[in-house]
Amino acid sequence: MRNLFLGAAAMMAIAAPGVAAAQTSYVGADYASTDIDGLGSEDAFGVSGAVELSGHVAIDAGVFDNDGETAWGAAGHLYHNNSSHLVGAFLTVSDSDASTLWGGGVEGQVYMNNVTFAGALSYGRDDDADVDAMGANGEARYFFSDNFRVEGGLGFFNIDTAGGDDNATTFSAGGEYQFAAAPVSVGLGYTRLALDEADVDADTVSATVRWNFGGGTLHDRDHTGAALAGLSGIGSALGL
Repeated sequence: MRNLFLGAAAMMAIAAPGVAAAQTSYVGADYASTDIDGLGSEDAFGVSGAVELSGHVAIDAGVFDNDGETAWGAAGHLYHNNSSHLVGAFLTVSDSDASTLWGGGVEGQVYMNNVTFAGALSYGRDDDADVDAMGANGEARYFFSDNFRVEGGLGFFNIDTAGGDDNATTFSAGGEYQFAAAPVSVGLGYTRLALDEADVDADTVSATVRWNFGGGTLHDRDHTGAALAGLSGIGSALGL
C-alpha cells in the first residue's frame, strides 16, 4: 500500500494552492505544508501567476521547490464566457525532478449573484511513474463582499498505478481577501486527500500573497479565465 500511495503521489504535481486568486492577471508567492500519514511532512515554496489573454484564452503557471525538489506546471484554457456561465477545455503539463505529467479536461463556471459554482473533469498521465488518474472536482465560492470570498470544494478520483488501483476523495476550504488600498490579496486554504485502499490521508495547509492586475474587485474578476487556475488538472485538484 505504501508503494501505491507513493505512485499516486507522483501524479499529484506541486501546483498553486486551491485558493487561486480570481484576477484577469496576477503574480504572487505561495507556500504549502503537507502532512502525509506515516510518510512525514513536506513544505513547498514557489511563485505562480495567471493571465487572461482575451475573453476566450487564459494561461497560468507556477514554479515550486518541494524540500529541495524543483517542480513546475502550466495550463492553457480555451473557453466561452458570458454573464451567466463559462464553458471550456484545458491542457496541462507539470514536471518535477522525477517525472512529467500531461493532462487535460473540461471545465465550467456558473455565476449566481454573490455565488459562483465551478467544476472540472480531468485526466492525467505520468509515463515515468506509470500512473493514470481521472476524476471530477467542484467548488462553491461565496462572496461576503466584493473583495472577500470563501470557498469549499469536493472531488472524487480514480488512480491507476503499477501497484494497483485506488479511489481518492478530496475536501477543501479556503478564502481570499483583497485590500482596498492596493491590489494585493491574501489567501489561506486547506485540503484533505483520502485514499481508500491505501487508507492514507494527506493534509495540506496553504497560503498565498498576490499582486493583482486588471482592475476591479474579486467578485468582478471571479468571472474571468484567470479564476480557472484552482481546479484545472489532476495535480491542482488533489491539492498537492
